[in-house]
This record gives sequence, structure tokens and C-alpha cells, in this order.
Amino acid sequence: MTHRITIVEPSKSRASRRRLASQRAAGFTLVEVVVAVSMASAVMGGAAVLLQGVWRVERSTRHHAQNLAADYRLAEAFRSDAHQAQVDALQQLAQVESADKIVLALEDGRTIEYSAGPAQVERVVKRGDEIAGRDTFLLKPSSTVRWQARAEDAPMISMLVCAPLGFEQLELAEIRTTRTDALVGKWTKPSPRGKE
Repeated sequence: MTHRITIVEPSKSRASRRRLASQRAAGFTLVEVVVAVSMASAVMGGAAVLLQGVWRVERSTRHHAQNLAADYRLAEAFRSDAHQAQVDALQQLAQVESADKIVLALEDGRTIEYSAGPAQVERVVKRGDEIAGRDTFLLKPSSTVRWQARAEDAPMISMLVCAPLGFEQLELAEIRTTRTDALVGKWTKPSPRGKE
């Protein structure tokens, strides 16, 4: 008895169908590509909006820190100058309730003039008629500066800085007033008295 073995070749149509199915599984359809691009653009748009908000907050924080540093430097310079000033500075302010300019005379012959301008305070140090130094303290836009004198208990000069709250794009209606008080003549030597 003879056995007959038949080798069956897979049909070409079946093989071509398998190849076609594997090619479809490896690639993307146009709809899938459009959906992926849409999702990526939505994520990128959200990231751009978030990044812009972070930059705005960083910029306003930096401006706020610069304004605070300028306020602090102005207050320290004013307090130091007032401590060294002669009590005559009070007499010039006693006639007015609030001034936008003040001149402090020091014992060493120098005069220090503070004058308020638009969003800044200028400090000019003079020795006689010659200018020995000049400082400009930048303040927030629309800030105002005034000086007041009081001599109830001790001779004192006050500097009032009024500035709106918020930052450039969002200024609030509320005004913040910073007051710096300084005793006049605190560091000056007492005048010698005649022998009795």
C-alpha cells in the first residue's frame, strides 16, 4: 500500500491577506493622526497659557520686590540723615502741615535736600553751593511723598509715602501709606554750655 502525501501550499490570497492585515496594524489612519495632533495642540495651548501666567506673576513679584527695596533704602537714608540733622529742620516744616521738599542741615556743614517728584524722591547732598552727591529713589507710579514735623515730646520728622496697592496692570483703589519717623539730632553732639 502506498501512501500518498500531499503538501498543501497556502494560497496566495490568504498570504496576501495576512500581509495586508499586518501592514494596517503597523500604520495609523488619517483620523488617528488628526486626533493625536488635536490633543497635542490642546496640551501645548494650555501649557502656553500657564507659562504666560507664571511669567506675569514673576514679573509682578520682581517689581514688588524692587519697590520694597527702594522704599527701604529711602527710609534708611532719610532716617540716617534726620538723626544727624540739626533741630533747625523742624522749624522750616513747622509752618506747613505737609511739604513735598525738605532741607536738613548737618553739623559738618553739609545740607541734604529731599524733594518729591513724579514717582521718585531725589536726595541731593550739598557742601556749600557744590553738589557732593545725588541719589534718586524710584517709587511706584502715581506715588506721592510728603514730610511732616512734630515736636510734642521729641523733635521728629515723618516721611509719608502713599502708593496704590497692586501692580501696573492691576492697581487697586486702596492706597497704602508707609510712614517713616525719625528723631532729629539723635546722633548730634550736644552743644557745649558755658562755664558757670
